[in-house]
Amino acid sequence: AVEMRSERKTLLWLIIGNFIYAAMVSIVGAFFFSNKISFALGVFWGSIGASIYAFHLYNSLQKSLDMDEEAAAKRESGQALIRMLIMIVVVVAGLVMREWLHPCGVIVGVFAIKVSAYLQPFFIHQSEKNA
Repeated sequence: AVEMRSERKTLLWLIIGNFIYAAMVSIVGAFFFSNKISFALGVFWGSIGASIYAFHLYNSLQKSLDMDEEAAAKRESGQALIRMLIMIVVVVAGLVMREWLHPCGVIVGVFAIKVSAYLQPFFIHQSEKNA
């Protein structure tokens, strides 16, 4: 079996963590919001945006690691702007499509990347323990 590189494994578990978070928050949110489907769709939409953000960050850093420090810093400042635009598009789309995506759900879903990053060591440890 081919061993997955550690940074790819981290990205994979980060994205899996985003959707585990989205599922858990959607279930809990169902108790607090009258439009449960809209809230859950909003959370998953935000989590998709967070996953795209993570994937872009991974690819961006892979390319920047092959550059000298000055070029990498310049490139990453532009790439950070792209990631900010990704999140803005996700949130604005959530606001525009209010009949399908609850804005609170979208915002909560965007935070999936943060929660998943904190849970990352647990996921990696568990996957290595079970391997």
